Amino acid sequence: MHNSERIDTTPRQNLEEYQISLPEGVSSEYFKSEALRKLRDHEDFEDTLYEEPLDEHTDFRVDGLRKDGKVKIIARVATTITGEERYGAEFAFTDEPDENRLHLRHRLAHTKPYGVTGSEIEQKTEAILIQLFNNEVLTRRPLFLNAGQPTVINWALKNGFSFIHKREMERFENMQTHPENYQHNITITRTGDTFTRDNYVFEKEVAKSLNIPENGQVTADKLRDYLPHATRFSLSKEI
Repeated sequence: MHNSERIDTTPRQNLEEYQISLPEGVSSEYFKSEALRKLRDHEDFEDTLYEEPLDEHTDFRVDGLRKDGKVKIIARVATTITGEERYGAEFAFTDEPDENRLHLRHRLAHTKPYGVTGSEIEQKTEAILIQLFNNEVLTRRPLFLNAGQPTVINWALKNGFSFIHKREMERFENMQTHPENYQHNITITRTGDTFTRDNYVFEKEVAKSLNIPENGQVTADKLRDYLPHATRFSLSKEI
């Protein structure tokens, strides 16, 4: 982070002593006040900022990382059974001062077994980000998302994001009204990997130039040979 973005290190009150307003479902008792101060003031830091139990084996946890001038905030639904931690949801934000945005770079949501939705977890994460802004742990910036899958775009729009560029909004609308101009439901898998990248959309001519088969199943040694050519959209949200 640039020096101009650094905030002063004057000792502050514990978070619980601030007159903060938390939405329903987010409690100040689960914030780690000392960790918040360290993330704000230290150049090299990694620790849990917020941890709330959802059931006997499952927590909603927000971790903070500051390293080499970069700050990341990662929210997870984490289940620990027989000593192994697994994630049912993960939202990873990277603070990008030069672009004035908090970039949602990674999204994973398989939360139904825990009785919550991805939207509910995203809303809880936003509530915590607001407290990081209010307590000067992070500089307030718009959330930013760049994605190619229509399901992700529709989820983002439902949760208050909007298109940054009018031409991309019109292109997304065109995908809905003229689906014949696109090849939909493309699944891309890296050779030897079991994790698939699903539900991508390519313009018909682009798909043809890349020799994407009619069944939409692609296996590739390098994902970058395909993913950058899919339709992509940039959205943002003020919180």
